[in-house]
Amino acid sequence: MNLNLTVGLLLGFILSHYCEEGNKKRRDFLQRFNRLRSLTPEGMLDYTNCQ
Repeated sequence: MNLNLTVGLLLGFILSHYCEEGNKKRRDFLQRFNRLRSLTPEGMLDYTNCQ
């Protein structure tokens, strides 16, 4: 097996896992942020626009 291919696959796996974790955290943060925003009328408007 080609060494570059092995390293590439390994890096890809690590990066995709890291990105998934990051996306999950970002989603949680955005949900919390949207909940805060939705308490204000302008926030409600923004929230409906986002969906």
